[in-house]
Amino acid sequence: DHVHIFITARPYFSPMFLVKVLKGVSAIHAMKVRKFAKRFW
Repeated sequence: DHVHIFITARPYFSPMFLVKVLKGVSAIHAMKVRKFAKRFW
C-alpha cells in the first residue's frame, strides 16, 4: 500500500517540489549576483 501511494502521489508532488527548488536556487543566485555587482558598481 505504501509503495502504491508513493508512486501515485509522486507525479503530483514532484513538479511542485522541482519548482520550489528551482525558485530557491534562482533566488540565491540572484542574491549572489547582486552582491557581486555591488562590488564593482
